[in-house]
Amino acid sequence: MPCYQGQRGNPIVMRRRAVLEILDTPTQVCREWLDLHPSRVHFMETNRAEFITDVDTLEDLRRERLEY
Repeated sequence: MPCYQGQRGNPIVMRRRAVLEILDTPTQVCREWLDLHPSRVHFMETNRAEFITDVDTLEDLRRERLEY
């Protein structure tokens, strides 16, 4: 999981087993799984803020000037 200035970003690579475990939970939320399994998470410090940038809407894309 990438980390930028102490803030964790979204996982970029996950094993199939972890994905299936997440999908098998009622909420299917990755963050909960990560909190419950810290020994299975590798953190990688990065100098790129893009890893913590939240993009959920077209307005977010426009604000960040990202292509879609």
